[in-house]
Amino acid sequence: MEMRLDGKNVLITGATGSIGRTTAKLFQSNGANLTLVGRDKVKLESLKTELGAEDSILFLEAESRDEAAIALAIESSIKKFGTLDAVLAIGGTEGLSKPLTQYTIEQFNEVLEVNVTGVWLLMKYANPSNGCSRIRFICCNFVRWRCSGFRRLVSIFC
Repeated sequence: MEMRLDGKNVLITGATGSIGRTTAKLFQSNGANLTLVGRDKVKLESLKTELGAEDSILFLEAESRDEAAIALAIESSIKKFGTLDAVLAIGGTEGLSKPLTQYTIEQFNEVLEVNVTGVWLLMKYANPSNGCSRIRFICCNFVRWRCSGFRRLVSIFC
């Protein structure tokens, strides 16, 4: 059976969440070298146990809105695998589960930092000038808020 991702080097943020974890398993089964980034150390260790501590996987604890941590994650991935072929920006947050009108500006800014700034940081550091090949970039995060007086959810896609 042909492995479509055989030898491709892929970085996945949000690797410890359900979408990131499932994506990591699929990409591993198709032969990709993986850099898996998550902010929860316990969940990252669980993922490591589940996937195995293979040479084709690099596990890194990092917060997506931390510029130094993201720069180091990209650098570490390139150092280990030689290049980076794709980045999957899956890490994101909905913030607190409460109506939008009850959000403070600090809570709203945290959502923006994780979902927008975090993706921007990945694009800033994962590019051909930093040793990445013809990189593919996929952003997969979604935010929704409940708004009083509206029948539907307000959604922002990044």
